[in-house]
Amino acid sequence: MFPPFFGPISSRLKAGDLAPELTFGKLLHSPVGRAWTSANFAGHFTLLNFCPNTTANPAPVARWNAMVQQFAAQPVHFLWITAEDESALLPWLTLNPVDGWVLQDSTHRAARSFGLETPQSVIVGPNCRILGYDHLQCSEQTVRAAVEGRTTTIRPKPGLAAIKEFAAADRVLLQAEPTIRPQPGDHRPKFQPSYRLHVSPSQHDSAAGNFSGPDFRSRMGYSVGAFMADAYATSPSHLDLPAGFDDGRRYDFALVLPKPASRGEMSHRLQEAVQDHYGLTVTRENRALDTYVMTVPEGTELVVKPRLKDGVLNYGISFSFRTSTVIMAGDSEPERLFDAPAPLSDVGSISMNNATIDDLCHCLETHLDRPLIDETNIKGSFDFQVKDAAAGDFIQRLRDQLGLVVTVAPRSVEMLVFRR
Repeated sequence: MFPPFFGPISSRLKAGDLAPELTFGKLLHSPVGRAWTSANFAGHFTLLNFCPNTTANPAPVARWNAMVQQFAAQPVHFLWITAEDESALLPWLTLNPVDGWVLQDSTHRAARSFGLETPQSVIVGPNCRILGYDHLQCSEQTVRAAVEGRTTTIRPKPGLAAIKEFAAADRVLLQAEPTIRPQPGDHRPKFQPSYRLHVSPSQHDSAAGNFSGPDFRSRMGYSVGAFMADAYATSPSHLDLPAGFDDGRRYDFALVLPKPASRGEMSHRLQEAVQDHYGLTVTRENRALDTYVMTVPEGTELVVKPRLKDGVLNYGISFSFRTSTVIMAGDSEPERLFDAPAPLSDVGSISMNNATIDDLCHCLETHLDRPLIDETNIKGSFDFQVKDAAAGDFIQRLRDQLGLVVTVAPRSVEMLVFRR
C-alpha cells in the first residue's frame, strides 16, 4: 500500500467547492506585512503551491519568484507552503527569498484540508471556490488562464476536431479533483494470467492510460502505432508497419503474466505477445532517411539555465502541440490527447527540468513525423524551456530561445520493420 504523502485524508474536495479554512503552523513571509487569513481568498485569485521540501528545489523557487513578479499588478495571491523544519529552512530562505506568502506547515494540515494526497497546486477563485488542481508547480500560462476565465475541468472529447476546437478556444485544463495516490493493483487488468496479448476497442473518452506492475502491462486508449512504439521502446518514426496496420482508432492493450517478471523480461514477453497476436515478424534495418538534425553551430552559445544540483527533484515535463497537450511527471509516460505524428514546426511549447539534450530529443521525437538526431555533443543536465507558441515556427523559437539549430538532412536510421 502507498499511504497518502500528507497523511490520512478526511475530506474529498473538488472544483466548485468552497475553499476550506486554511490552517498552518507559522507565517514566514508576507508581501503586505500582515498575516494570511482565509478571508484573503475573497476578491482575489489564489495559487497555493504545496512544496514540502523547499531547500532542495532552487530552480522551482526561481520560477515561482518570476511568476509572482509578473502578476504583481493583478488580483492574484501566491502562497508557497512548505513542511521543512525551520532549522534548515530559515537559513536557506535568508539567502534564497521566496516571494508571496510563505507558510510553514510541518504537520501537513493545510494540504489535508484541501484533500491532497500528494504535493500539487490548487487555484482558488475570487468567489472563494476551488477552480481546480494542477501539477506540482503551476505555470504562468495556467495562472493567466485562470485570471482570464479560460480554465476548465472538462476534458475535450476524443477526436481531432474536438481537440482543435479546444485549442482554438485557448482553454487550459485543470484537474477537477486532487490526484489520488495509486495503490498496487489499481489498474491491473482482470484477465486470466497468460502470455497472450489482449486487444479491444477502447472504451475511454479521455487521454491514454499507461499502467505497469510486476506482472502486467496495460495501455489504454492507444493507437496501434503508438502502442507498437511503446512496446518496442522506440519512436513511431522508427517503425515500418504493414500498410493499413494502424487504422487510426484507439484500443486497449493488456498483458497479464502468470508470475512477476523483471522489466527486461516483461518487455521481451510483451514483444513476443505482440508478434503472436498480429502474426508479425520483425527485423532491424538501417535506412537513409530525411531526419531532423539538431546541432549547435560553431561560435553559438547554448542558451539554457545552468546544470541543476545533484538531488534536485525533477518536476516533470510539460509539452504541447498547437492542437494537443502532453503532460509527464517524473518517469511516467505521456498522456496523449493526439497520437498522429506531427512536424517539429508544429510543436507549441516544451519545458523540461534537469534533463540532458538526449532527453530533450527523445521527448520530442516521440511525437514527430521523422527521427530527430542529436549532433550537439553537449553533455550535462539542464533546464529547457521553449514557449510563446503564438510566435510561430517551433524550429525558429528553438534557435532563438535555446541556441539549438534543427535542419532536415539525410542520416542512416535504424528501423524496426514489421511484416505479416
